[in-house]
Amino acid sequence: VIATGPDGRQRFSLSRDSESLDWKLAGGEKPDLQKAQDVVSPLQGMSLADVVPDPAVAGAGLERPIVIKALTFDGLTYTLRIGSKTADDRHYVALSISGEPPAKRAASKGETTEERDRQDKAYAEQRARLTERLSREKKLERWTYLVARPGIEGMLRDRAQLLPDKKPKDGKKS
Repeated sequence: VIATGPDGRQRFSLSRDSESLDWKLAGGEKPDLQKAQDVVSPLQGMSLADVVPDPAVAGAGLERPIVIKALTFDGLTYTLRIGSKTADDRHYVALSISGEPPAKRAASKGETTEERDRQDKAYAEQRARLTERLSREKKLERWTYLVARPGIEGMLRDRAQLLPDKKPKDGKKS
């Protein structure tokens, strides 16, 4: 997950080597894991409050947005452009999706023919479901949405806000 601000500068970059490993910030620092999860959770199921009929007229602020780019292990890239905040504490959000799941899976070392056939069949079924989901999600690109601030708040943070809170020497949180 890479976030850039309206000025084009990178706000933060979170990554992990597999879905089961912890997040890490670019540069090797460990983020507060809950704060990192707050960034990525909305990407797994964002609650869209409303559709904006004409974002240009509405002053959506999407010409200089905060951009969140998330690359998945499935070969897809989700790009969210987060624009201005409305008076009722919602943000304009536009979405785009690119990429395609790999046509074939990478075989594991030492697989038997039987294991390979079973894994290939399972992958083909998973890829078909993913391709169908991608087709549905691509339809979301047509509109600009309003999303309540709590739904995207984690994404609006900068790098320093993702680091663990510093504890003073007396043991109390600052």
